[in-house]
Amino acid sequence: MATTKKPKPNEIPSALDANQVNVVLASLEDEALRVDCLVILDRMRGISGHEPKLWNVATFGFDTYHYKYESGREGDCHVLGFHPRKA
Repeated sequence: MATTKKPKPNEIPSALDANQVNVVLASLEDEALRVDCLVILDRMRGISGHEPKLWNVATFGFDTYHYKYESGREGDCHVLGFHPRKA
């Protein structure tokens, strides 16, 4: 019987590829929310000069930066982004 290795937190990618952006947009049931997201994505693309990538579950992020605390903890985050949700 094969076992599935559960990834450790530092093995889980925080940023997925840009193709996932379209998957999340297509999964939004509310048409008005989807249209709003497309407008925001277009504006943020123009402001940042970068294409969106999906971060975590459904956060659209543009560009990245690396941070490191004095404690030694470090990671990567998006510079500009938003998470679509119902009002």
